Amino acid sequence: MQVNHGDCGSPTECLWVKMRGVASTGDLTVGTCYRSPTWDGKAQETIFGSLKQASGQQNLVLMGDFNYPDISWKNNSAAHVEAFKFLECVEDCFLI
Repeated sequence: MQVNHGDCGSPTECLWVKMRGVASTGDLTVGTCYRSPTWDGKAQETIFGSLKQASGQQNLVLMGDFNYPDISWKNNSAAHVEAFKFLECVEDCFLI
């Protein structure tokens, strides 16, 4: 198992764990992130980069508290620009 503690830019925190799988199932990458409601644009770009890099993994589970209360996951929409950018990042990374 490989653990990667990433400081995606204060006040955002990320933890990525890659677990080695058996030959037929491949590795599993599990990530958890926390985004403070008071984060800045630099932290936003850093965490987006981290998500884009992790999305290249075949088996990925992402969990976290991204603090976007205005996102409607049912409609895939957001009322604020920052939340909309997060939705775009999720789509660009093919995360569901």
